[in-house]
Amino acid sequence: MLNLYDVVILKQGVKSPALPPGSRGTVLIVFESNPPAYEVEFVKADGSSLGTFTIAEADLEKSDI
Repeated sequence: MLNLYDVVILKQGVKSPALPPGSRGTVLIVFESNPPAYEVEFVKADGSSLGTFTIAEADLEKSDI
């Protein structure tokens, strides 16, 4: 299970809107659902926001950085 403010990496791309695999983000909300889901803000390499999206836990992995 991921925690609030964990830095995560998207394992699979999301088609709409387009988020490529490897996109990095921060968990902003942990939903108490089955299966688990998270509200994640994804950012570009320059730190600008790509947006905030609800993503299933299966599509995320915790980043080491």
